[in-house]
Formats: sequence, C-alpha cells, structure tokens
Amino acid sequence: MGNGYFQQMQQALGIGNREERTESHQLPVDSLEKIMIDAGAIDILIDTHDQPHIDLEFQTFAEGPEMEITHESEKLQIQVTYEREFRWFGFDTQKAVLTMIVPAQVAKEWNIRATSRKVSIRNLKTASLRARISSGTLVCETIQTEKFMIQASSGTVDMKQIVADTIDASITSGFMRFARVHSDQLHAKTTSGTIQMNDVVSKMYTGECTSGEIDVNNIQSDHVTTTCSSGSVQLGDVSAEYIKSSLTSGNFRATNMQAISAHIKATSGNIKAGLHASMDDYTLEGKASSGNVVVDLPLSFDMQRENVVKGSIGNGDKYIILQTHSGDILVHVS
Repeated sequence: MGNGYFQQMQQALGIGNREERTESHQLPVDSLEKIMIDAGAIDILIDTHDQPHIDLEFQTFAEGPEMEITHESEKLQIQVTYEREFRWFGFDTQKAVLTMIVPAQVAKEWNIRATSRKVSIRNLKTASLRARISSGTLVCETIQTEKFMIQASSGTVDMKQIVADTIDASITSGFMRFARVHSDQLHAKTTSGTIQMNDVVSKMYTGECTSGEIDVNNIQSDHVTTTCSSGSVQLGDVSAEYIKSSLTSGNFRATNMQAISAHIKATSGNIKAGLHASMDDYTLEGKASSGNVVVDLPLSFDMQRENVVKGSIGNGDKYIILQTHSGDILVHVS
C-alpha cells in the first residue's frame, strides 16, 4: 500500500493536515504538593527552570485532543481527553505535545500516565515519582527522588543518572535500560523482554524475568539477586557481598565476578563464571547432574570428577557454589 492509500483513509476519517493550535498557561506553585497527568497518546516533555511558576504549553490540532486543567491549592491535575476513537488505529500522523517547564522541586509527588508516544522527564527532585506507559518510549534523566516507580506494558524505558532510595521498575515486553544509577533498593522485572543495567550502585539489586534477558554491567552492591524462568542472566564486572541467581531454563554468564558468597543454580542451562583476577581465599563447589564441570583455576582440589568439583584457594572462607541439573559448568579467571 502506498502513501495514497493512507491519504485517502485520512480524508475519509476527517484527519490529516488539520489546523494546529497552541494553548499556554502559567501556573503558581505556592503550596503545590501533587501533580497528576493522565495524557493518553501524546508526547509529554517535562523539564525544569529556576522560575517560581509552571509554564505549560499544549500543542494540538483541530478536532484533536483537548486538555483539562484542575488546579487546587495542593494538587494540579492535567487530563487529556479525546472525542475521536480512531486515534488508536495509527492513521493519524499529527501529534499533540504537552510541554511542562517547572521548578526542580515543584511538588513532593508526581503521577504520570500515558498510553503511547514519548514521555521525557528531566532534572526533577521529588519525594515520589510514578510513571506508567502502555507502549512507546519513557525517558527519565537526572532524577533525584525517594521513591521511583516505573510500569510499562511494552516499548522502551531509558533511565539515566537516577538517584533514589527505592526503584521499582517493571516492563511486560520491550526493552528497559538503566545507566548511572544509585539506589538503596533496586527491583527490575520483565515478563518478556530485556533488562540492561550499566554503572549501578545499589545496596540491594533484584532482577526478575519470566522469559527474556537480564544484562547487568559494572554493579556494586551488597546483595545481587536474579531469577529467570526462561531466558538468560549476564553479570559483568559485578562486585557484591552476596550473589544469588536462579534459572529454570536458561544460561548464566558472569565476568570479573567478586563476592564473599555466590550461589548460582540452574535447572536446565549452562553456567559460565569468570572470576576477577584479585579474587582469593575462596572455596569453589561445582556440580552438574547431567553435564561436565571444567575449572581453569589453581585450586587445591578435595574432589575433581567429570561432573563434580570441590577445591579452594587460600583460607577458603568465601564460597562459590555452582549447580546445574542439565548443562555444563565452566569456571575461569576473566
């Protein structure tokens, strides 16, 4: 189908190149505590300035989305409404955009919900930030908050330079990426998709996937816990007191791993563990019920069979336990 088909469809539905219009507001923030945005299928751009008010601009078009503002003393609510249901079918190429420029610490609580398109949030400082999208793209950059909650059905979630006491992020399918994150508790979950993390400092990191991939690089944590039903777990440059990974069907791979205690268990899958060169004073136990265990380390072996290995280096007070029921185990220095 060529462009002519879609042009005819747009004309038949009464959409296409319609007259654009812009609505602008300047809102006071004296006692504002909570901001709620329910936007549907529009672009949302949120950034900050050093002025004591909110600059709000809504770009739409004839017969397009409408914005409703409810501004009480402590609460600001913005809702975007639609009269035409055909917007979901993708024929309409015209976009509506909501732009908010706010003081960095304008409110203690943000609650943002959108269906598709792009949501971009930058430079906020708040006690609580919750963002939910059905599909599309969510970008958050340079955020400081106590509680950060992210929910996405599908699409892309991109987080950069996040400082939070707790982060709870979930995506059903799609791609979730974190970079330069500092958090006391970080929980990331996907049903069918990919979680990628780079440069993470967290006292407690938990990653879950039903069917997909967890890929974590350069993480410092007290506790690193990953679970995966069907997929893979990759840890690169991971330093933690305790590492625990459980896989039902999938592979585990680690490079430059350092831990006081590590327990990796797979029901069906391979385990490849690359230890950091500075790792010392540990005991290693590897068992593959149906498979081979290969250890390329200068251990003092207590047991060394085709599928069972136990040995230690130094005083052996750190423990690395690797188990798979069906698969192979390979351990080496990264």
